[in-house]
Amino acid sequence: VLKKFKMVTFREINISDAKLLLDWRTKNRVTKNMNTDIPYDLDEQKIFLESSRKKKTYYHWIIRINNIDIGHINFSNWNKKNKTVFWGMYIGEDSALGLGGMVTPFFYNFCFKYLKVESIFAEVIYFNTKIIDLHLLHGYEFSPKNDRIILKNGKELLLVSLKLCRSKFLKSKFKNFESHFPLNNWVHSDLVNKRILS
Repeated sequence: VLKKFKMVTFREINISDAKLLLDWRTKNRVTKNMNTDIPYDLDEQKIFLESSRKKKTYYHWIIRINNIDIGHINFSNWNKKNKTVFWGMYIGEDSALGLGGMVTPFFYNFCFKYLKVESIFAEVIYFNTKIIDLHLLHGYEFSPKNDRIILKNGKELLLVSLKLCRSKFLKSKFKNFESHFPLNNWVHSDLVNKRILS
């Protein structure tokens, strides 16, 4: 179905998406690259989805390619004063593996142009070298002062920190990758310029 790449769009997450997201999030290939593991608890997932609509510094979407749901993307720790944001993404559908690199430039433009940040930070577990290389391709630079150690399943893991600067990205070949990121269910959507997003 996804052999021909045509269109990238993003839709808001509904509570009815809880099982889909939980199935994706608890896949071995997904959770091994995440900072935390979560239990397979559908009720907890629904509570999380409901609460996410009320958070000031976090929001998320389902990624769609050719009108098919294929993954999840979010921003977190959005700091309007410091003009920084963190983010995360995973591809849930096995048939869409390898397409993540085509998705992220749309999200970066959203962050720079609509969240008005100057820097986007990513954290990647040290062994996920393919994603680190992809970030570098998009213009990220290593930010070693922000590297940190996390404890996961009783093991210490290094999180490699990378930073993408607005001035650099908006001069790149990816600057025109734009898509609509709806915010209808986010109670804090007034924090973003509605005129631009409408």
